[in-house]
Amino acid sequence: MRQIHLLFLLLFVSMAHVVSAQAGNDGELGMTDLNASDDGVAYVKVTDVSDLQDGDVVIIVNEEAGKAMSKTGTNNRKSVDITISDGSINNLPDDVELVTLEKTAKLWYLKSTSGYLYAKSTNANNLQTSTSTQGNYSKASITISNGTMVVKFQGGSSYRSHLQYNNDNNVFSCYRDDYQDPISLYKKTTSSTPSETVSLTIGSTGYASLYYSDKALRVANGLVAQTYKVIHNRLFISKTYVAGEVIPADMGVVFKGAQGSYQLVVTSETGERDDANLLKGSDVDAMTEGDGLFYKLSTYQGKNIGFYWAAEDGGPFVSKAHKAYLMVPFSVNAKGFVFDETTDIHSVDMVPSADAKATETYNLVGQRVEGTQVTKGIYIVNGRKVVIR
Repeated sequence: MRQIHLLFLLLFVSMAHVVSAQAGNDGELGMTDLNASDDGVAYVKVTDVSDLQDGDVVIIVNEEAGKAMSKTGTNNRKSVDITISDGSINNLPDDVELVTLEKTAKLWYLKSTSGYLYAKSTNANNLQTSTSTQGNYSKASITISNGTMVVKFQGGSSYRSHLQYNNDNNVFSCYRDDYQDPISLYKKTTSSTPSETVSLTIGSTGYASLYYSDKALRVANGLVAQTYKVIHNRLFISKTYVAGEVIPADMGVVFKGAQGSYQLVVTSETGERDDANLLKGSDVDAMTEGDGLFYKLSTYQGKNIGFYWAAEDGGPFVSKAHKAYLMVPFSVNAKGFVFDETTDIHSVDMVPSADAKATETYNLVGQRVEGTQVTKGIYIVNGRKVVIR
């Protein structure tokens, strides 16, 4: 996997002014809350043909590629990315084809939203649709042998009649036996206990940070999540979690993706930890904690997304609930880390903002405290009561 440098502008701590973390609002960098997904609707893998009944709604999936058959295509069907989470599929993309099974004796009709699927070719790999049934060409047997599902249309021994997935062209079509990759059927079910999800909003920056102490989360389609480490005063991506992978609980990450809202499924899986990760967080608004310099995911003067000091001299600041912040050793001596995926050095004019505001922290007897003087207890930070645990 290509490791992308996150380059920083090195500024000495001896400079008196603070770099302003001008985030605009939480919606710019991402917001989270808890939801129940799809009113309990999920699609569960069919492992026994006897579980199928007339009228069942299924989606056609290739598990290895993480693809489902789409509504798009004439002589075959294009595929669309899906995430399989804890043996089920939630929050389907709009273009996923929903197929209704119609029982006919021991065989099945597969009725899509545009008509009946059928295979009718001896010299081409086709999966076509008709508004009416096409005799045996649209009747299919569904069997499972040694865990592998076979859907075969009944056109005859010379026909290309096995519904399979072509990984080279990312399409679903009909082929000769074992010519392409197998498929699975996932059946629509309704649960009385819907899956718990976390909503994540990516703003115009394309980034959002996230932290949950007690929830492992599965990365949604269209997102990657990254952790960070410092090597020789430079910030690097430490680990990348791609769609379908699990972010462990108590693991701060930064998500990257297109602007929009995403659903992250809470899972019982533990995921793979990154012990080198320097991102931290809290489940409540709280002062940053630790022995080092603290940085907030933000923009500088409305551009140049990265990590910047949010308090004078990189001191502690109040981090919002479920937001991740970066803590690096004092030896790093950098006021900012600028995300840059294209060049080795990203030059930014880091003139301190006139609007920069130092964090003022007082104990309950009115004494101002600084940096390492902040321990567990109740403090007044910029006029707000904050509990440090």
